[in-house]
Amino acid sequence: MRWTRWIVPFLVLPAAGCSLLYPFDLPDAADGTVEADGGDGEAEAPPVCGDGVVAAPEVCDTALAPEPCTTACGSTGAWSCAADCRTRSCAAPVDESCNGADDDCDGSTDEGYECAAGLPVDCTSPCGVTGTATCTVTCERPPPWECRTGTELCNGCDDNRDGATDEGCACATGWAVEHPLAPGPESLQAISMTDRFGVVVGTFGNILHYDGTSWRRVASPAPHNMKTVFVSSPTFAVAAGFGAALARWDGTSWTTDTEVSSLVSVALYSVFVLARDNIWVSGGSGTMLHWDGAAWSRSDTHTVQHLYEVFAFGPNDIYVGGRSGTILHWDGSDWASIAPGWITDDVDAIWGADPGTVYLAGGNGLIVRYEPGEDRWTDLSVPTGESFTSMDGSSATNIWAAGGFAGGAIAHFDGASWSLDPSWPSIDRRGPMGLSVVGDDVYAVMHDGGILHRDAAGVWQPMAGAATVRLRSIWGASPQDVYASGVATTAGGSSTATAVLRYDGASWSLPHWLPRTDAQGLWVAAPNDVYLAEAGGTIPYWDGVRWTNLTLPVWGVRLAGIWGHDAANIFVVGQQATGDMAPAAFRGPAAPWRALALRPEALGIGLTAAHGVSADDLWVVGEAGTIARRAAGEDYLDQLASGTTETLRGVWAASATEAFAVGDNGTILHWDGTAWTPMTTSADPWYGVRLYAVWGTSAGNVFAVGEGGTALRYDGVAWAPLPVDLLDDLRGVWGSSANNVFFVADDRSGKIVHRCGASW
Repeated sequence: MRWTRWIVPFLVLPAAGCSLLYPFDLPDAADGTVEADGGDGEAEAPPVCGDGVVAAPEVCDTALAPEPCTTACGSTGAWSCAADCRTRSCAAPVDESCNGADDDCDGSTDEGYECAAGLPVDCTSPCGVTGTATCTVTCERPPPWECRTGTELCNGCDDNRDGATDEGCACATGWAVEHPLAPGPESLQAISMTDRFGVVVGTFGNILHYDGTSWRRVASPAPHNMKTVFVSSPTFAVAAGFGAALARWDGTSWTTDTEVSSLVSVALYSVFVLARDNIWVSGGSGTMLHWDGAAWSRSDTHTVQHLYEVFAFGPNDIYVGGRSGTILHWDGSDWASIAPGWITDDVDAIWGADPGTVYLAGGNGLIVRYEPGEDRWTDLSVPTGESFTSMDGSSATNIWAAGGFAGGAIAHFDGASWSLDPSWPSIDRRGPMGLSVVGDDVYAVMHDGGILHRDAAGVWQPMAGAATVRLRSIWGASPQDVYASGVATTAGGSSTATAVLRYDGASWSLPHWLPRTDAQGLWVAAPNDVYLAEAGGTIPYWDGVRWTNLTLPVWGVRLAGIWGHDAANIFVVGQQATGDMAPAAFRGPAAPWRALALRPEALGIGLTAAHGVSADDLWVVGEAGTIARRAAGEDYLDQLASGTTETLRGVWAASATEAFAVGDNGTILHWDGTAWTPMTTSADPWYGVRLYAVWGTSAGNVFAVGEGGTALRYDGVAWAPLPVDLLDDLRGVWGSSANNVFFVADDRSGKIVHRCGASW
């Protein structure tokens, strides 16, 4: 029994593992699994998440350090293990780095820094041009001089940073006339408009196109002197002129038709397009040409008179007017004279709304109505000595005629009677050369290169790029914010409105037209902070939204000049227009404007211009050699000896010890900090010439302009004429830098002369 009790426990103990009786695996008592041979005698435990070991089916472990990964936005992130270690995701960094990438995948790059490293950033160049530059590797904005634009402006700066300044700009190679688009007497001759497209032609190859918004210069196939144009559509137009010149527009370019010049050599005066294969052209010595779609041919008119106008209702109903009352009609087979004997003036224009009524116009205000059904002629001439050279209309109750060589005349027919329109601004010495009517809109091309537009409300004004006004002042806030002002005048010289033009670095526009104003001066504090000095004594002010008239505390002041140190310190000068005719000077714009009294008093003297180096160091000049200076904090202008009695019309100060004044008889004076001394002698070529304005960038770079296209430059040593090929009186000068300077002309030409480029 004792042996038995001992052996039983021995046999029982191994039963939990290997059996001595069964040397093979037995089911595990805990989980019923069978361990493979060679095991350690214990079944493998399931993986434990967070034990630092990645065991299947785990894909990660929360106890291990996150490994790097690539996020969906391409940045380097870290794997984030789920709580059960069965899944993981690539987590973007919380903090953004300066590397030009979107590290945190929020859609933004390098946020929190000035800009994204290596990526484009908006910028403004030293010339004030908006462009792009590359952000630095430290995510800092690049300096302004690295700013570049896609295109080069004409502003004295290398905008696209290609190493060349103002390439492609006419002003980079010389003094260029930038406005109007076709400057000079008779530069524009005829106009033809549709509702979507318009063409103006003139001498020396001048061709302008209108796209419904603005005019632009178009290349001519040759320097033709064109007299007439007919626009059929935006893709088809025909122009003709002197020397049998004829050109066609195909929607892309103008091409000279050489076949015409092989048939005739006379001047061609009028074109009418019935269809692309049915075109009629009239000209000198009875010339009539016809295009049938294949070739040009001559049509015998049985006259040698010049034929100035051709107008067609259809292929078999065509009228022609010409010299000394010549009037012809085409019935489809031959030309016949239908003129009544009492018409002896030239017939220059013909138009009709329907074949039953034809209107003809010409010399000495001639306007007649012809009713072919009754063979009846009616004289409707208007009281003017001008010659109507153009006629057009949109209906039987809206017909216009224009022309003239002594100031011009425009007449309107309302269906009942003809009357002269006195509302158009006669900004041209001689008057309109031609007109075109589209609905309620009327367009007139002027002798001096201007183009007028009358809208449906009945308001006439010049069109952008073609305002032949008398420019008097120019100033700017930047190379891309330059303003020029001038006035439209009647034939007698009376002002009717003020035009304010703006240059954006590429072209001139006409954003402002102020009727019944007479601006004598202009000053610009900022792009939307513009002031005018008006002869009537008000200061029209543009705030970017509207014009407001600032008023002086006294009445009867005729203003002549304006200048400001900043928007809070603006000075206007002029003269009392009544009473003792005392000089007038005021400081504003804070109301009320404060008067600055001249000391000692000088009655009957008008002040003309002002400029200074600060609000407390101001110079004013005027008649009888008047020069006065404002001392700091004083409401007085103390007169100083000028050494001349000539009227001084311009002044500019470089510093407290360097200033210049110009005036009549070529007067140029210099201030050296102690006294004013003359710089002109009788030997100078500008001696005797009236100088109107002076401006500079430093005491060693000063410009002066005056009568007859006179333009001078002072280099710190001597004055010398500039090669400006103009005869117009230059009234204003301003520049944004030594390499970007503008002159404006006061000669009813609207001319603006510009010089730009790297150096000159």
